[in-house]
Amino acid sequence: MLINKKRHIVFGVIILILGLSFCINPKATWQAPQNILGNAYASIIEARVLSEYNYDDVIIYETDRAYLGFTLGEHIFLGKQASFNGNIYTHEFGHVVQSRSWGWLYLPIIAIPSFVTSAFSEKGFHNRTWYERDASQKGPEYLKKLDPEYVPIGGWRRYEWLFDQKL
Repeated sequence: MLINKKRHIVFGVIILILGLSFCINPKATWQAPQNILGNAYASIIEARVLSEYNYDDVIIYETDRAYLGFTLGEHIFLGKQASFNGNIYTHEFGHVVQSRSWGWLYLPIIAIPSFVTSAFSEKGFHNRTWYERDASQKGPEYLKKLDPEYVPIGGWRRYEWLFDQKL
């Protein structure tokens, strides 16, 4: 019986700590796993970061990688050829929106499958997955709300087909 009481006390303390941390900083707690990984990855590649920007509490890292774009929580990593006003930048903000919506489920449901399909699937399959199409839709919508003057390279017409589709 004493073991069960100790277990309940420990479990209660853990729930209390998580609850308090969520009340103090809900965004940080809700996205904790991906933000921790984003911070860790940024620390690991620090020497490869060419520039760093902050936009709407999202840290955007431009790296010396030729062509790269991925998101971990509030961290976007872009290769030097991925334009800051282009499709990859806009798309990656869609993943930020997903991370904010899905919270702790973002990694297992979106980020890990996205990495796997990007690295190991046939060409073109990755961009047709529901989570990539969803990010491509949410990114432009989000950036347009933040800045009504924002227009990605190539204009909004390239995204019109996304706005009319049910995902």
